[in-house]
Amino acid sequence: MSQKRYAVIGHPIGHTMSPFIHKRLFEMRDIDADYGVYDIPTEDLIGKIQELKSLDGFNITIPHKQAIIPFLKQMDQKASLYQSVNTVKNNGCLEGYTTDPDGFLSALGQAGIPLKGRVVILGTGGVARTIAYEATMAGCFVMLAVRRKSLSHAASLSGALRNDVHNGDTETCRLDCLSGHIDLLINATPVGMYPQIDEMPVGREILENTEYVFDAVYNPMETKLLKTARECGCKVLGGLSMLVWQAAASHKIWDGSQYTYDEIAALCEETKQELERSEALEGEKNEQIEGFTKDLEEARRQEAAQTAVLNEKELDVEKIRQQFGFYQANEDRIAGEIARYEGELEEVKKSLTDGVADAAGKEESIKRLQETIESSKTTQSDTQDKLNADSKKREELTERQKGFFTEREELSARMSALDKEVYRLNAQKEKLEESMENQVNYMWNEYELTLRDAAQLRDETMYDLAEMKKQTQTIKEAIRRLGDVNVNAIEDYKNLMERYTFLKAQHDDLVEAEKTLERIIVELDEAMRRQFKEKFAEISKEFDKVFKELFGGGKGTLELMEDEDILEAGIRIIAQPPGKKLQNMMQLSGGEKALTAIALLFAIQNLKPSPFCLLDEIEAALDDNNVDRFAQYLHKLTKYTQFIVITHRRGTMTAADRLYGITMQEKGVSTLVSVSLLENELDK
Repeated sequence: MSQKRYAVIGHPIGHTMSPFIHKRLFEMRDIDADYGVYDIPTEDLIGKIQELKSLDGFNITIPHKQAIIPFLKQMDQKASLYQSVNTVKNNGCLEGYTTDPDGFLSALGQAGIPLKGRVVILGTGGVARTIAYEATMAGCFVMLAVRRKSLSHAASLSGALRNDVHNGDTETCRLDCLSGHIDLLINATPVGMYPQIDEMPVGREILENTEYVFDAVYNPMETKLLKTARECGCKVLGGLSMLVWQAAASHKIWDGSQYTYDEIAALCEETKQELERSEALEGEKNEQIEGFTKDLEEARRQEAAQTAVLNEKELDVEKIRQQFGFYQANEDRIAGEIARYEGELEEVKKSLTDGVADAAGKEESIKRLQETIESSKTTQSDTQDKLNADSKKREELTERQKGFFTEREELSARMSALDKEVYRLNAQKEKLEESMENQVNYMWNEYELTLRDAAQLRDETMYDLAEMKKQTQTIKEAIRRLGDVNVNAIEDYKNLMERYTFLKAQHDDLVEAEKTLERIIVELDEAMRRQFKEKFAEISKEFDKVFKELFGGGKGTLELMEDEDILEAGIRIIAQPPGKKLQNMMQLSGGEKALTAIALLFAIQNLKPSPFCLLDEIEAALDDNNVDRFAQYLHKLTKYTQFIVITHRRGTMTAADRLYGITMQEKGVSTLVSVSLLENELDK
């Protein structure tokens, strides 16, 4: 028999105890089965259905208890009523069940918690819906307490309870409006589940008026809600026992296995021990992570300490960049000249090549003309021979005419035809002679070739006169388009080559200089990074000191934005005023933001004091106490720096050595008033 395959699906589900529980249940009944975990976000459920159909069955937890329903072939009565499924059996098709009622009621019964009176259920999900139906059917008054955004879901569930359960007594309320005595408080939300273990769905004031508290969350075993409820005198129950009873009910559906009360109690204890071991291991891992984090921070501080050299090199870098820009501009200009001269050189080369091609074309034309002349001679000779033969034949016929009088008419007609042919041939001969003469004259006038020279250039493959004329015309047109031959091309080519060689040498020198400058820039860039890290660490340390002095305590931290170039990275300011949690500067109040910015300014001033500093109403957003702190600290810095402060705040004016006031007693006329505070002089 092949191994059975089961799993649990949900999101998030990284710390579920379901595999441990189900594997132990399979071992109790000697069933060969495997149980896996599928972490499936809500949007990915559709794409995973085919993979889930390969399993023999699976359990469902948040947030898929209702989302799985459209993919089921059928559901049992309670699953249909509650519209919640936590167990699926693959029986050729997907069948949906809910074991939440059995798990919930069995867990309450095992813990001795009665299901009666006023029951407050937190949440509207699958577990909340199941528990709400069971509590309503048990005759309890059910209060659905949810956040504002879930009121519509709560109202819908409350209406379904009143319709489906006879005499169902249920109401809804906002979580922040919850009050009064509660017999049983049930948390059916993921609030307080790992890793958000420091959260509670309700406040302590609610728990003080509650008798019993059940939390469906089982990881951690004792949530903050249960711990606080126990402190308030409530009897509490975690979700682990419910989980084990649900698992046992799932096995009954899958393979018919049933388990005794003692077996479930023993498995609950084993699961608690396993969960404790997991929590202990998780604590050790968290401690390791904290240690690694501290090591990382120390490494970052050490890294930041290497940036001190950058400030000393900034001026040199700027000079080098200016020189590089000058060289780059010069190189671009020379490159343009080279390109222009190379273009001219190519035009000269092309002109020479075209001239040679023209000469070759003319030679080919001469060859073709010679062939034409020879062909004409041959045709003329053949015509003459034919004419002679016809003459002889004519004489013979004349002689025979005397003897053959009866054939006279026939011979006369033939003689007439022959006469016409002779006339035609003579005319053709004259034309050919004239054409030959014209061709000879043309060759001499156009190419300065005699008939004998043309005969030497004759091409035997060229015999079509019409085609030769056509080619001749094409060649003439091409020659015409070529224009005149540049006789100075060779001298121009020589001059351009000399110029090209000179510019090429300059270009190579500039390329080498560019490489040298790039190496220098890389070295300077590395030096700037080291110096920036060192100075940033110093500023961060000084910022924390100034922050504590200006705020009267707290903590201030500077951090570089991660995954960015250190020279282009942003800077994150983390501030913790006294009595507040550590947070980003942008989450502070206006006065806190201003005082934090002043602390950063003074931190930079302390590291490298400037001889003169002008401050324009930087303390305008501060309250009187912070203005006094600002003025006192500013007075400390006057040992190395002359401060001129523009202000409207009394505390700042009080701390000043000399006051200058601008008044306008007359419209458009300003008057300067100065006051020297003698108190400072008297104290000396």
